Amino acid sequence: MDARYIWQTYLLTGKDHNLNGAELVLQRNVTLMCGEHHDVHNAVEVEDWKWNGPEVVRTSLPDDVLRQIKPDSHGMIHYE
Repeated sequence: MDARYIWQTYLLTGKDHNLNGAELVLQRNVTLMCGEHHDVHNAVEVEDWKWNGPEVVRTSLPDDVLRQIKPDSHGMIHYE
């Protein structure tokens, strides 16, 4: 899904062609993890492809809560 996001958001739209290498590495990782039989190209580049696996939900804290967390020495905010 990360390779698909990069492909559709940055490469296909021309916003950032510098991410081509990152997208190719992600596609290669899919092949290594899922095997040669898995059609990576179809999952990444076909416009009407649909995920048939389990629903994935990513949640984040609200912005006002994130602003209250003190960043580490590198400026990164960590939370569980």
